Amino acid sequence: MTTEIYVDGAPIVEGFILDIESDATIGGDATIGGALDVTGATSLNGGLAVTGTSSTGTIIVSAGGYLATDATVYGSFLPANTAQTVRSPFLRTGTYGNHIVLCENADSSFDFEHTQQATPTLIGHSSRQNKYEYWSETHDTDDVVHSTQHGGHVFKTGAQAARGTITLTGIPVADESFVINATTITFKADGSGDVDQCTIGGDAAEQVTNIVTTLGECSESANLTAWDGAGDTVVIEWGTPGAASDDIVLTEAATNVAVDGGGTLGGTHAGIDAATLFDIDESGVITSKGAIRASTSVWKNYRQLGMSSIGVGSTGATFTAPDAAGANATIGGWHLDNNPAAEYLYFEFDVHDDWDGESDITVNIFFEQEAAGGGAGQTTVLDLELYYKQPNESTSKGQSLTDSTVTGAGAVKEQHKQTFTIDYNPGGGQDVEANDLFTGRIWWDDVTSTDATHPIVNHIEIEYLTKQPALEV
Repeated sequence: MTTEIYVDGAPIVEGFILDIESDATIGGDATIGGALDVTGATSLNGGLAVTGTSSTGTIIVSAGGYLATDATVYGSFLPANTAQTVRSPFLRTGTYGNHIVLCENADSSFDFEHTQQATPTLIGHSSRQNKYEYWSETHDTDDVVHSTQHGGHVFKTGAQAARGTITLTGIPVADESFVINATTITFKADGSGDVDQCTIGGDAAEQVTNIVTTLGECSESANLTAWDGAGDTVVIEWGTPGAASDDIVLTEAATNVAVDGGGTLGGTHAGIDAATLFDIDESGVITSKGAIRASTSVWKNYRQLGMSSIGVGSTGATFTAPDAAGANATIGGWHLDNNPAAEYLYFEFDVHDDWDGESDITVNIFFEQEAAGGGAGQTTVLDLELYYKQPNESTSKGQSLTDSTVTGAGAVKEQHKQTFTIDYNPGGGQDVEANDLFTGRIWWDDVTSTDATHPIVNHIEIEYLTKQPALEV
């Protein structure tokens, strides 16, 4: 039928396809028992009821079409956007409101009183019918903005089941086995006669398939799911999620077969209980269930160190008390001399396991010139020796460092900073490890120094990079 059709009553079409290629106007209700294929424009002034073999029926809109009351004003749903490189469904906001609301069906007639949005916005309401319990998501042309009108933000994870992996490097030998939970799976030349027997394959790939099949039929099949993993592997997931699934036995006693997890599931993915990961309340306070970590070393751990001297005035530094506040005054510290021998100043520290384990450690020494500097370009040289080891170790490791600071023609008691870098991996058995305990000693190298002014050490600190905030957990 290719001409216009106008029906002023209520037409009923059953048993054949009605194909309308021109404009059609139906003034009453239309019941179509067959298929309706409309290739032109279709205008429905009333409602459209679609009944099919299912309880909901189906509306099929071809590519380029859309469902909307008025697409420009109120927005529309575009099932397949042909303007895109890859066709995909689109939800389009209209000029009126510029937002889409998610709510329960019974609340759709309630006026939530949302105002005109500057950018396309998705708004979701709670199950209580009111104007205030909702969240919204948009991009304000600068940032993604996630906001809530009432309450804070809670991030949760559901209970997750433990996973383990069986890796095949060949085929097993007859009568070898692996155990999952309380069931032993035995490899046989022909395992078809017993659900807890697995047929030996021709190669690792075939063996993977056979194990997956056996696990789907064995005595534990109702408790787990198994599938082919990457390469020649089988991944097993326990059926009951939660941390307790980490206790499910997974072991092997077979040639060319290996399992992760150290004897239980969880080697591939640990089982965890449902939990709130962290939340942000209305005032911005963040509460985290676990420790906060960064993927890179974005924090520094700073610690100020105490100092000590042995053999004060001979082989040890002498303490100088602070002066009264004012010009050319010391804040107090350890005076280093080198007559007749070097005077040492000792300090101790440790490297905690929050250290990232892949970067050098810094020692900063702050010192004052006892007197005015000797002249432009002149330097003060300090030497540093470090000795360190782990608890329960008997052999000490060590590094010797020398560095200089240009003190020039500085004023009396002018403060300077000298930095030493401890190589974390110098090799030769001297590498730094987390939890190493250090003892360091420094002295003034008056032979190499071009500035003859004695230093007064005020302060020593260490710093190292970490992937967690400096507060320890």
